[in-house]
Amino acid sequence: MNNLVPGRIITDRVRSLDAIGAKSAGRSMAVQQAMQEQQIPWGRYGTIEEFGRAGAFLLSEAASYITGETLIVDGGAMKTVW
Repeated sequence: MNNLVPGRIITDRVRSLDAIGAKSAGRSMAVQQAMQEQQIPWGRYGTIEEFGRAGAFLLSEAASYITGETLIVDGGAMKTVW
């Protein structure tokens, strides 16, 4: 079994979390998103398509000998090395 772990992928849920964070901090959605993006080395949220391609890779013949791994799709946001 492999794991596919998302970071800040731009989804309705992430937009909702940003709206909650913006409202509670008294700032705009644009500022809230910019603050979140500053925490990501790639400097942006990931897309659903990027996350999907990572999943497709794990399901493909190219990954047929990969097992027991965790693929983190987060633009480098996780600050640990496994």
